[in-house]
Amino acid sequence: MDLARARQAVQVCLEAFEIVPVDRAALERAQQLSASDFEDNVQIACAEAGQLDAIVTRDALSFAASPVAILSPAECRQRLTA
Repeated sequence: MDLARARQAVQVCLEAFEIVPVDRAALERAQQLSASDFEDNVQIACAEAGQLDAIVTRDALSFAASPVAILSPAECRQRLTA
């Protein structure tokens, strides 16, 4: 993927999705979560704090214990175009 296409993809995401901040409270919450991958826990904690509908990921298995719904990119695309 060239730089122009990458920037375009980022712009599409910025327009389509709510972007939530990573702050101290999210990092502290991430430490409390039971999953072993801290970065995944940060995503879960941020999604909880932002009261988001779902996390979009290609790695659903890593989010098996997430209280926030998990969608594949294809599932997300389907919901957005339905």
